[in-house]
Amino acid sequence: FDSYQMARKYLMTAQSDIDDVLFILEVWYRDIMYVRNNMMDRVVNFNQKETLQEQAKMFKERQLANSLNVIKKFREDLRANGQYKMALTTFLVNMSEV
Repeated sequence: FDSYQMARKYLMTAQSDIDDVLFILEVWYRDIMYVRNNMMDRVVNFNQKETLQEQAKMFKERQLANSLNVIKKFREDLRANGQYKMALTTFLVNMSEV
């Protein structure tokens, strides 16, 4: 619950930077997928190799794919209706359920 509140608080103030935040999240989750599939040559955050390897053990492939889908849906929701607070709340709830 605390991490949810911290993320929500940060993202509420980061509305102007949300595209950058979502891009970073996408790259991170994709890197974890690459590590899980022994595709180290595709990893962008290679300097974070150990952290990625640790996190690759914590996530199932399906969870990573679902996380990427939730990020994509959040981006689509923002473009479709522009209601940032509502889209953000939905995004955070969906990410916590992954």
